[in-house]
Amino acid sequence: MISKLIFIPRALFDILKVLLHSNISLRERFDISKALLKIKIASTTKKINDSYSFFIGNRIINCFYNKDIGFLVKEIFCNEVYSVKTKNEVKTILDLGANIGMSITYFKMRFPNVTIDAFEPDKNSFKMLQKNVAENNFENVSLFEMAVSNQNGFLFVENSELKASLNSRFLKEGLEKNEKIVSKDIESILDRNFDVIKMDIEGGEWDLFSKIVDKLQKQTIGLLSFMRSKKTKSNLRRF
Repeated sequence: MISKLIFIPRALFDILKVLLHSNISLRERFDISKALLKIKIASTTKKINDSYSFFIGNRIINCFYNKDIGFLVKEIFCNEVYSVKTKNEVKTILDLGANIGMSITYFKMRFPNVTIDAFEPDKNSFKMLQKNVAENNFENVSLFEMAVSNQNGFLFVENSELKASLNSRFLKEGLEKNEKIVSKDIESILDRNFDVIKMDIEGGEWDLFSKIVDKLQKQTIGLLSFMRSKKTKSNLRRF
């Protein structure tokens, strides 16, 4: 009982920090605070892999219970780690590692008419991604259930009991008891121009970036890379 009550001061502290955040509107601060409160409550009632939903404004986010969800909500919607500072109109975004679609929700909040191509290899995350895009009636969003790497072929992802994992671990080809997933070459995807490219691909960002750096300099406004460390701190790189 006592352990469950610990969430109350933590929740109040998180909400206070959001409400005092000056970079987003007051309405958005209240919306994020309500979402964080629901997530905190879920942490006392839900088990890993249980599904539930919360709202950011009028946009629904369906998810599996996972300890990283609250952290990601704060980073994406409050700290705006995927903000794009440009005077140019953002028309196209490539989202590599879309997970359950919170990044897509954020981009659609900031750029309602943007066209997004989103890649997510984890089958459970992809199902939730499809659900979130459909229930929010997001238009001009194309979803691809595959990984993106420096070559076409297959990768193997470690099987896990935690289908809600936000950090599926990709392994070398040939290991046993691992799920095979399709991998698409990044260069073939970039045959089409994108204004912004967002990457969150399990630490493989640099391998892709080093292969496509020349092309990126010619065609993109920004490249966003967001990585979660073991200490659950964000590291955002803008190239």
